[in-house]
Amino acid sequence: MNWGLVDDSGRTALSGSLPTCEVPVGNGISLGKVNIGLTALATPARYKFVVRLESASATKLNGRPAYENDWDVWVYPTTLRETASRDVLITQDLNDEARDKLSAGGKVLLVVPADKVKGDKHGKVALGFSSIFWNTAWTGRQPPHTLGILCDPKNPALKEFPTDPWSNWQWWYLIHRAGAMVLDDLPRGLQPTVEVIDDWVTNRKLALIFEARVGTGRILVTSIDLKNHLDKDPPAKQLRQSLLNYMASSKFKPAVELTPAQVRSVATVD
Repeated sequence: MNWGLVDDSGRTALSGSLPTCEVPVGNGISLGKVNIGLTALATPARYKFVVRLESASATKLNGRPAYENDWDVWVYPTTLRETASRDVLITQDLNDEARDKLSAGGKVLLVVPADKVKGDKHGKVALGFSSIFWNTAWTGRQPPHTLGILCDPKNPALKEFPTDPWSNWQWWYLIHRAGAMVLDDLPRGLQPTVEVIDDWVTNRKLALIFEARVGTGRILVTSIDLKNHLDKDPPAKQLRQSLLNYMASSKFKPAVELTPAQVRSVATVD
């Protein structure tokens, strides 16, 4: 029985074997223990931990062992190097300081607390990692109200945050301390960096991250908690670095312009 840690390109970064053992009929059978040192791996990255049972009697399927399973594993660096310049102001309020920064042509990362995210006529959006059961019309708006997230992994804002275009397990940590921002009243051309898929009954434009020009300044808004407990939350810590490094780069050029009032419309903050 062999194991391997395989990166997204298909390259096996680490590998080994487990001792031969008899596997009885049943489930939850221990096959052994694997201790892997991750310090030599390229990070940040997503790997698959693959376990294969190979034997002369095993039937081959498309040239592969008949018995195989794998699990996604995300590996993040322990030390982060944020290259964000001093003109990036991190704030939880679009206050006078933030507005002055934007007026002077600076950059603002607005981290909206989840409990400050506004709802709409239907109330607040109950964001969940798991998908809604059936639809809100049938369940009386039983939470959650959403169907996961949608994003472009090639977006430069997510360059240092390995992700699929859809929800995967690293998003569990982020979504559980976030709120879904309603963008229905903002310009149609505003496309979220990370979008939340709403229930088809309400079909709102929802976001976890979006960016815009405000006057001569630029702002990136997120309702994911990128401020608290970062020492215990590697995905949030890594996403924060990815966003800040993007904002410090020449690629941070939001296409849509918003007024301060439009930015404030997504949350009950000043």
